Amino acid sequence: MGSQVSAQTPVAELIGTDARWVRIALPAGQAQWVTAADDRGTPGSTVIVTSAPGAGLRGEWQGSILRRLPDLDPGGLQAQFLAEIPAAGSGYWGHLSRRVESPLRAYALLELGVVLAALAGFLLTPAFAGLYGALHDYWEGHRQGLLLGAKLLLALVLLSPAAFFMGGTLPVMCSSPAR
Repeated sequence: MGSQVSAQTPVAELIGTDARWVRIALPAGQAQWVTAADDRGTPGSTVIVTSAPGAGLRGEWQGSILRRLPDLDPGGLQAQFLAEIPAAGSGYWGHLSRRVESPLRAYALLELGVVLAALAGFLLTPAFAGLYGALHDYWEGHRQGLLLGAKLLLALVLLSPAAFFMGGTLPVMCSSPAR
């Protein structure tokens, strides 16, 4: 209790939000078919990562192999690789934030984008409710899968623009102290 931190003492380290890293294990005999990224910027082998059944999050993400890790998987003769999976909104804005001249102005514009996208979603909600109501009446009882898919699509159209702009605020904000 009562300990202090000087102005020069690091208390946190910000990491990039433009990609996620995944450790992948393959049988050692198949490792010869996998290439890693090189220093010239050539990407490594393409990987597709899917969620495990019952994980709660369902999806499929594409990325590339960054490098082969030096150790073998302790559970067997499995070669270890590190793959990079780009993030959507934060990945786009994280890459773009390196070229922004004024991070503060970019941050303000992203926040304005969030507000405008949320306002547009709010204004479009009655139209979407009417569209969903018509689809519900048409597919009621015998097309529940299509109805659920339509509901998901409508929700994505309403929420994705604001989420995309929100995904850019942290990378842009973090690029400011780095300059």
